[in-house]
Amino acid sequence: MKQVMLVFVSLCLIATGVVTAQKRKLSQQAAVAAPGSPEMASPEQNENRRQGEPLKDRVINPGQTASVEFQSLAEKVLAGLPKRAELRKLTDAQLHHAPPEVVRAGTLLGRVAQALHDNPSLGSLGSEFYKRCTSDQDFVTSVRALCYARLVARDPLASVDVPANVRALSQQIMN
Repeated sequence: MKQVMLVFVSLCLIATGVVTAQKRKLSQQAAVAAPGSPEMASPEQNENRRQGEPLKDRVINPGQTASVEFQSLAEKVLAGLPKRAELRKLTDAQLHHAPPEVVRAGTLLGRVAQALHDNPSLGSLGSEFYKRCTSDQDFVTSVRALCYARLVARDPLASVDVPANVRALSQQIMN
């Protein structure tokens, strides 16, 4: 249990740090953008600018593009999350510090959280991602707990069959 808590705390800290660093980078980029630049333009201004562009250069459905990109990201993240079998191979000495697998998981889950923060229209896809992450028994318990906590934060009525240990660990995140 001590090892699970250590891995869990490391995962939470890493995920939080990734999101904070990405927010800092975005705010710095926004501060550098000129008031008349496309980065600072309203959606209406950008649409007016695009009306003069040839059809081949226009994005037909940006919402669809965002969902396709998010689904691609979600698949890559799910494939990259550490499995319980991977961590069982580690020695106690390796588990004393945050294992690289857990660091990677925090980074990957931070990217998903940032994508969902940046594009709220992906809410249902985000909930589905967190359900899959929570439900996969091969994933490390701390990863499943973090996914469950984020799922409940997004959708308090979400129904997923979650073991008691995952639920208890996720409640520590939420409190």
